[in-house]
Amino acid sequence: MGVFAKHWTPGFVKKRLAATEGEVRAAKLSNLFLTTTLRRFSTCGERRILSFTPKTKQSEFKSLAGPSWALQPQVSGDLGQRMDYYFQDAFRDGMDRVLLIGSDSPHLPLSFVCQAFTALCRSEVVLGPSRDGGYYLIGLRHPFPELFCEVDWGTSVVWQQTTEKINRRGCPFEEISAWYDIDNRQDLDCLLGDLNDPQCVDPHLKWLRDQIEKVDRLHHRSEGDH
Repeated sequence: MGVFAKHWTPGFVKKRLAATEGEVRAAKLSNLFLTTTLRRFSTCGERRILSFTPKTKQSEFKSLAGPSWALQPQVSGDLGQRMDYYFQDAFRDGMDRVLLIGSDSPHLPLSFVCQAFTALCRSEVVLGPSRDGGYYLIGLRHPFPELFCEVDWGTSVVWQQTTEKINRRGCPFEEISAWYDIDNRQDLDCLLGDLNDPQCVDPHLKWLRDQIEKVDRLHHRSEGDH
């Protein structure tokens, strides 16, 4: 299993969220999302890879990841080239079911990842659709380089373009439960609603809720000083 992540440098990450929340707050939230993701999925799969960028920040990612995650700097190129390298490297190492998620869905149900691993026992490709027209999870049983070529990353047509490639190849494909990334203010509001649900008992998600509240308090205090 792998997690793709950008460093939480203000202005480098979560740009759509930064448009309403400011670059500093968006960067702090990005750090919290990644931290929560790494903690919650620290026992999933036979090997766990944190694929990060930029490589100059490796020491900071290492400190965040702890012993449960191996580090892998992302290669240069667009998102598709970087994702393809992650999968190719995993298959070269002998993995037969390979999953990849981002760090923008810190409250992704653990059961969805289990569902994806199970689906890979019978299908060559597994995708988890996101409501913005993309996908939050992808799993492969074999290399599929063309799946990552000529895709309009970050747009609402990613899902359509990806599934068209799968259908043209004619390989077994499975779609698991839909979820959402935290990309903008509306998504953040949905996340906060989920975290405040009394049925949310995951201690890592309770920690995330408390940390977001702390960031908000500091943000409002800073605004008051001005």
